[in-house]
Amino acid sequence: MRGRTVLLYALGAVGLWLYLWPALQGPAVVWADGRVDMHWAREGTGLWRPLSAEEASHISVHPLKPGYLLYLRLAMSAIPGVPPERSAILVQSLLLWFSIAATSVALGRRRGFLTGASAYVLILLFIPLRDIASAVMTEAVSAALFLPIAATAIEPPRTRGGILWTALGICVLFSIRPNVGTAALLLVLAGWLVSNSFRQTLAVAALFLAGAFAIWALTRPSSGPDPSRGLHDALLFGSSEYNWGPSLGPWPAVASNQKGVTFDPRLRQAAENWRRTLAQPAADRDRELLWRAWHGLFGLEYYDGRWSATYRCLDHALRASAGFLLTAALGCALALRRGLEHRAANIVGLLLVPAFVLHNLAFAPIPRYLLPFLPFLFLLAARAVCRGRSVGFFVRAAALCLAQIAFLARYPEIASWDWGQIESAGVTIEQRLPRGSLPRPGQVATLHVRMASPIPGGGAHFAVSADELSVYRSTEDPDRSRAYITAVLPAELLRRNAVSPITLRVRSFGSYGPDSFLLFAIRPPPWGTGAQRAVKDALSPGSDVHAGGLDWWAHSGDR
Repeated sequence: MRGRTVLLYALGAVGLWLYLWPALQGPAVVWADGRVDMHWAREGTGLWRPLSAEEASHISVHPLKPGYLLYLRLAMSAIPGVPPERSAILVQSLLLWFSIAATSVALGRRRGFLTGASAYVLILLFIPLRDIASAVMTEAVSAALFLPIAATAIEPPRTRGGILWTALGICVLFSIRPNVGTAALLLVLAGWLVSNSFRQTLAVAALFLAGAFAIWALTRPSSGPDPSRGLHDALLFGSSEYNWGPSLGPWPAVASNQKGVTFDPRLRQAAENWRRTLAQPAADRDRELLWRAWHGLFGLEYYDGRWSATYRCLDHALRASAGFLLTAALGCALALRRGLEHRAANIVGLLLVPAFVLHNLAFAPIPRYLLPFLPFLFLLAARAVCRGRSVGFFVRAAALCLAQIAFLARYPEIASWDWGQIESAGVTIEQRLPRGSLPRPGQVATLHVRMASPIPGGGAHFAVSADELSVYRSTEDPDRSRAYITAVLPAELLRRNAVSPITLRVRSFGSYGPDSFLLFAIRPPPWGTGAQRAVKDALSPGSDVHAGGLDWWAHSGDR
């Protein structure tokens, strides 16, 4: 017991250091959405100050969340003498670490020390969760609340107070991040029904509905003219190709008359975007649907760790292992165990996969959107490994892990990083295409590369060639709002690739600056290789990516 106590305190100290060090020393990341939230929180917008129609007309894909605004208002002033964004990041980093530690300790008390300690270590090793705590966004707070609530789905509370606190927590989470709160409610209902806790299930559902309606009614006068509170904006952005905002064109405004809203063009455009996606050639359609379904789980968000050489090395090492850590956790969580004590965990684990896919398809497969759910996945995996010690379980888990690795190897674009950058003219990126990777000679073939400018009409241009044969020039492209380029390949190039590898070259030209640049997707190692800059060692120095491959594909046909 004494040794376990020492280990427990040591693990706690390491985790606290890991979460506080970047929060104190690293940059405070405040994106455009974070700046809007901080402004709203200071002004009380959405709480007691109404959101005006003019303010609402300038907002897209960023709904007003009253619970988060109230939390942010308190967090920005919680630590005197520091800037508000630093105070908010310190508070959410502490809150997230405490949630991980407390949930792991509670799990360890019920299922054994090894189970709780394993869950804690696995969550700490998943570094994207720690990195998102350095940004003024809802993900860190949502993860801190979701983890203990979801844990009750497989370990139902035994008292009325526990049921009440669970329902209250789901209501608070729903007011901070509605999609995460809804997922927490569904997991709790499923887990408690399987555990034969029918009365508790009805009680938590009724308490949640009453609490959610009360929060909605209290904040309705201050939430602006949109009763859906940005849901339609999220669905519209979820229909964009490869999460590329410029592909949506001008953001449509809600049409209304004197009697109220008559129709919502956002939903109409979202439906049209989905019809256009499904009408693509089979190769493009199937590829994009797979990417939309799984990229939110296996992709990673960008974090710049260059503020510290030590942390940068740690971050790079843990990010390199993040994909394998996820596949292992998912494999263990889905490998079913026998016995009544595992029934709820089995059902909840099986529900996570379709929940991830549906969430990605509906709201866009942005990795940070799914980050609040992933600590619970590692908790499920630790519980499964430590409680399912049988040969059959480990065989099933290993088979599932290998299947996922084979899946990612076959479709490496799913794990792509979306933050490659070409920051100036005169940059050349070369990508080696293996022999036979293009369609056979004698037929029309099309090449696609995920590379574009965030400002379609800007001066950042580029040209693509292969073995000195011209393939594409952005100055000749009438539609640069797409997430990828489309180019018909010369017949000579297909003949060369049939017998030997070829080299694809991207050369930048035109006018570049702070607001004029190119972005391109990167298949990270080991899923993607073969791309390099002609001069610098790093593939994307501006975003600190050293190796990988361009996200490209080719198919028969001229589209």
